[in-house]
Amino acid sequence: MSLATIPATVPAIAPEAADDDEPFYPPSAATMTVQLAKQMAGTAYQQAEQRVARLARQLLPQAACPDDRMRLLFLYAAEETYLASVFPAVHPEYPERWQTGVTDHQMAGELAGMIAHAEEAIATGQPYRTGGFETDTGRYAAQAMAYYVTDPNPVSRAGVLDTLAQHLRTRGFPPRAVALVTDVAAALRVTAISGDRPPVMPTAA
Repeated sequence: MSLATIPATVPAIAPEAADDDEPFYPPSAATMTVQLAKQMAGTAYQQAEQRVARLARQLLPQAACPDDRMRLLFLYAAEETYLASVFPAVHPEYPERWQTGVTDHQMAGELAGMIAHAEEAIATGQPYRTGGFETDTGRYAAQAMAYYVTDPNPVSRAGVLDTLAQHLRTRGFPPRAVALVTDVAAALRVTAISGDRPPVMPTAA
């Protein structure tokens, strides 16, 4: 055999599998579906978190009147409710964390709704209604909001929220719920600098 007939490269010979090597089994369709669902839930959760952060840090401080603030806070409450519903799908392998995570979002959403109802009362001049959230947040929060609607000064209302946040923190409420209250208080102080437009009352036809 001449050198000209020898191939330039010799294909490597695969080693023989050992007797104790475990064979490859492709993942089941159910496993792949669970992984895809977790990935989709994680993406949805992250996007909702970004919307909540934008509401708290950008949009609420720009609210020019109670009506604007009411709408943003109702949207905030809806986002937190959505986050609560998605949380278990984001962490399917840790069911022991579901209750805490869901409760954190639900409580933040309920407080956002409670403050939204207070801003609605200020915007419309109608009596304040708690929206039923006092059963979870306690009578103290409902009383604080009832006082909140009586003060037209945004800085004074921010002080009411500071007191409420301290109460919630002392009582061991979720940090997320406390952060919501402090974020709204901070937004009210920004509003006080730029000027809070008084609500426009409907006129008789």
